[in-house]
Amino acid sequence: KTDYELKRLDEELKTLLEAKHTEAMGRIEKLERRATEVENALAAEIEERKRHTDSVLGMLQRQVEEISKSVETETAIRRSNHDMLNKKLADSVEAVTKELDEEKFSRDVLCTTVKQQMTSNHEEVSKRQLRMQRWTKDLVDSLRKAIEVEEGMRSASQGSIIESISAFLRRFEEDIKGEAGMV
Repeated sequence: KTDYELKRLDEELKTLLEAKHTEAMGRIEKLERRATEVENALAAEIEERKRHTDSVLGMLQRQVEEISKSVETETAIRRSNHDMLNKKLADSVEAVTKELDEEKFSRDVLCTTVKQQMTSNHEEVSKRQLRMQRWTKDLVDSLRKAIEVEEGMRSASQGSIIESISAFLRRFEEDIKGEAGMV
């Protein structure tokens, strides 16, 4: 009985497998048809989107070309203005540099002239100062000599003047005492 049951079970399983296989194959065919339909619909959608994209992109492409032309024109104008401004800047820098060099040269000349004048004036002032020192020394020496002579004359004449004044004061005192009756 086991062999018989096994054979029968084997046949039932084969039949069941055949049925499931047939059913699966039907589903696969159905899925393949559906996949084909979806692929065809997708291809149609892609073509439709390409046509739409081409129409939109064509319009956008024309707008981009117009904008590109405007940008190129603007860039050329800006570059021209930039070049002109750079040239003006370079010319201005050159002019300022030239003026600075001229000013520096004139100030160097002025500084050298002033320095020479100061040196000359310093030498002249030094010479005058030496002359004034000599003159002052000579004047002080002559004044000292005059003072010494004056002091000598005073000393000599002072003694006689003091004696004359002392004698006058004694006589005056005696006269006053005599008039007052005291003597």
